[in-house]
Amino acid sequence: MVVAKESHDISRLRNRLKKHLDAQDRIYSVAALIRMSELIKKHLIRDKKRQELTDKQVTLFDHNRHSAPEEKGTLRIKKLVAEEYFPRTGFVHHKNEQKDQT
Repeated sequence: MVVAKESHDISRLRNRLKKHLDAQDRIYSVAALIRMSELIKKHLIRDKKRQELTDKQVTLFDHNRHSAPEEKGTLRIKKLVAEEYFPRTGFVHHKNEQKDQT
């Protein structure tokens, strides 16, 4: 079995990718993450307006009690779905069309 030689463009791309990954490894090393963690902790300690959340209950999802208003396009699509009107798809037939059941 003969393996073709790697082209110049591929080898150049491979070297660029290796350099990029090495730079990312330097930025996100374990020591760098520990340093950043300590910096964040120091910043939080200095902030006098910060409230302690240990005695409060915080939830990330409120079961859509405070959801954003729907956009016009979404409302239009919901209306079309309710009317069962999709002229170019075979999923839902128009009200006036007869459904073939053979």
